[in-house]
Amino acid sequence: MNQINYIPDSVLSAATIESGYSLENLKTGMATYYRTSAISASQWMKADIGGYNDFLNLYWPLEENILAPVGSGTPNFPVSNAGAYFTGTSGGYMSQITASAMRFEEVSNVYWGLIEGSATNLCLRSEEFDNVVWTKVRTIGFSNVDIAPNGVISADKITAVSAGGTIFETIAVTSATEYTLSFYAKNIDLTTANVGVWNATGGAWIFFNSYLASLSTTEYTRIERPFTTPAGCVSIYLQPIVSMDINTSIYIWGAQLEEGVLTSYIPTAGAVGTRFTESGYPTIPIAGNFNQAAGTAFIEWLPHFSNTNLALLETVGIISVKNAGTTTLLYIFKDGGGGITLRSSDQANSAYVNFTFTANKHYLLAVRWWSTAGNKPSDDANTTGIQVGYSDDNGLTWTWGDRTDYDGEYQVLGTDLIVHFNTEWPYHIRNIRLYGKAFTTIEVEDGVENLDGSELVNDFGLFNHNLSSTAIITLQADQEDYKNTWNSPLYSTTLPWTNKRIIDESLIQTYRFWKTSFLDASNVDGYIEGAFWFLGQNLTDTTSGVAFTVIDPNDRFGDIRLSWSTTDY
Repeated sequence: MNQINYIPDSVLSAATIESGYSLENLKTGMATYYRTSAISASQWMKADIGGYNDFLNLYWPLEENILAPVGSGTPNFPVSNAGAYFTGTSGGYMSQITASAMRFEEVSNVYWGLIEGSATNLCLRSEEFDNVVWTKVRTIGFSNVDIAPNGVISADKITAVSAGGTIFETIAVTSATEYTLSFYAKNIDLTTANVGVWNATGGAWIFFNSYLASLSTTEYTRIERPFTTPAGCVSIYLQPIVSMDINTSIYIWGAQLEEGVLTSYIPTAGAVGTRFTESGYPTIPIAGNFNQAAGTAFIEWLPHFSNTNLALLETVGIISVKNAGTTTLLYIFKDGGGGITLRSSDQANSAYVNFTFTANKHYLLAVRWWSTAGNKPSDDANTTGIQVGYSDDNGLTWTWGDRTDYDGEYQVLGTDLIVHFNTEWPYHIRNIRLYGKAFTTIEVEDGVENLDGSELVNDFGLFNHNLSSTAIITLQADQEDYKNTWNSPLYSTTLPWTNKRIIDESLIQTYRFWKTSFLDASNVDGYIEGAFWFLGQNLTDTTSGVAFTVIDPNDRFGDIRLSWSTTDY
């Protein structure tokens, strides 16, 4: 990224086009023009005019790789187990990766890092419903007839040849044990769609219910049903399709039966399939990233289990500053009476807040600590403290536990900050931030994005452009720059086209990130060109030219500066 002055010939010194095309620097007379090498469906310029908070030591997005844009040292994901792992959508499809990489996927329009422990798919032939292992009652199976969620033509079609069409697989199980059944399905013309598990030992339904309302005819839905086998049950009929109406059909793929809660898909053929526990979790060096004296940690967390799944006295680690043991920044503990708390411990003291969490819900977690009167937050009179809080409604409201004393250090530090220690429970995690300051609870509740710098932008200008009169020019802004931010940014406006210069002197918006997009399919030149992009304050358009104030780009919070991004999502 290049820091940009408000000086012509340098305003656009680095940029990237959404299609992947780079800008060319073309000298024409006294002016410098910047040109795309080709025109795609949409092209853009993005600017960061704010900057990270001065106290931010570590920003670890965990959205699509393990890199940390802000932080010291190199993140690592030391997985050693062999095996294949499925992750979430890539171009609309699941993807299979090797065991030596962390997995990233989209959940509810947000990208996360996924971590989970070992699991075994007890279904055989998980993608082969035409196989004899799947008993077909009044149904017929057609192999590999539709594009499955993994992007391959491997989904099967099941058609009922008479009323009551059913398929099932007989599987040995352990009695009085929690299991989760899952499979992917897409409706063709079903009028009824039921799933069930039959107790083959005791001769009764463990459960039987409909999933017709969950089905789509255009995309696959993962159907999941948790259940517990009755005492004495050692065999079941696993039935993803039960009692179909005659001459109706469904596409199906990826059946899975696993002990415990739902995890990512594990393909099988003639034997059960096991996804091994990832032997290492995301780590980054503590040095330079963690401040013992005072700090604030912020994490977004999406568990795929609930507090009811935990055993008494069980600990679930979220992030630790010790390579082993109990020195943990944030963890969950279920006490002997069943109480659930979110905690932070310096080994001598533990701060906590009651925390009854549920599966598949988005949580914001925070902890702050301080060791002297000189670094305490302004909203607390105590000279030392640790305090833990969380939000379960995306930051609208927060719940904080009581402050407890802090002995001045999270004792016996390890060499690395470690995510997801001491647990095999599955969850997604993202947006890990460590600050070297204990912020007030109000500052945390206001959102970490608002701790970063932002600037008032009054004016936009694009000069000496070659855009056609039918071009659509969109200016957007947001305080965040996540993977899906620009799908629905906080601010968006369409700028009217004028020949050679496009100016708006009435924006009056305060955001950190700005993006200008161009859609110009009718451009006869085959490229988009401009000599001067302006975003900031004090732009004056006159008949003789354009006047503006040159400012100091090193004064981050006093004046505007531009940093044109070289990457985009």
